[in-house]
Amino acid sequence: MKYKKILIFIWWIFSAILIIGWNQADIKHREIETNKVTGKVFDKEKILSKLYDYNKEIELNNNIFASDENKAYKLIRGTKKVLLSAPHATQHIRDDREKGRDVLTGAIVRVLQELTDCYAIYTTHKTRFDPNWYDDTSYKEEIRKLIETENIIVVLDIHGAAERRPFEVDFGTMYGDSLLGEDYLLDKLILLLNKNDIRDLSFNFFSAQGQRTTTCFVADYGTPAVQIEINRKLRGKDREKTLKLIKALYEYIEGF
Repeated sequence: MKYKKILIFIWWIFSAILIIGWNQADIKHREIETNKVTGKVFDKEKILSKLYDYNKEIELNNNIFASDENKAYKLIRGTKKVLLSAPHATQHIRDDREKGRDVLTGAIVRVLQELTDCYAIYTTHKTRFDPNWYDDTSYKEEIRKLIETENIIVVLDIHGAAERRPFEVDFGTMYGDSLLGEDYLLDKLILLLNKNDIRDLSFNFFSAQGQRTTTCFVADYGTPAVQIEINRKLRGKDREKTLKLIKALYEYIEGF
């Protein structure tokens, strides 16, 4: 009986060691990173899983008009005074022409909102009037109310660029005008993208001016804004680059 108890104890210790080893291997495989300052965890596999889940959710209504324009987008309030916008997360109509969606932009906004508790707005259904082209839309009215009542520091308007474009990320700032003199807001973002190995950047390839873009609209109401055009490679095609982009934006928002 005594030897049996000893063997059971040894087996229990051995099992515990195996479980700990498996857990450590799983953590390493999942590539979990912990912010040394905030203690927040950046779980790459979990983030990718959520990204694709949200993308599937948005795809369901991508080609379906909402019953009411006010139901064609999702607004999420937060505590961080940064507003993320994805007006082309779904198909939209511009000048009577149907335009395709910017793949994964809505999902990127949703994931970043969950990670940082910032403000977010993105389309969830096909829209009859392109929110990035026309001012008289419920989408822009929600943005106007937010920047006037919630002390939003900066608006990042997320868009998608084709893979053939000669950049990884392009910043549209109306040639600097949409920053309203707060150039540090863009400088900080550039530093964090570079830190995360995203260095092929361009400026005003798509300037966000010459039409009633979200960036132009926000700047007119006195809040700095940047139109961020993300190459298709960084929107799911290149897994590592997609994660690096999300991490850079995550670190940027966490700094406010």
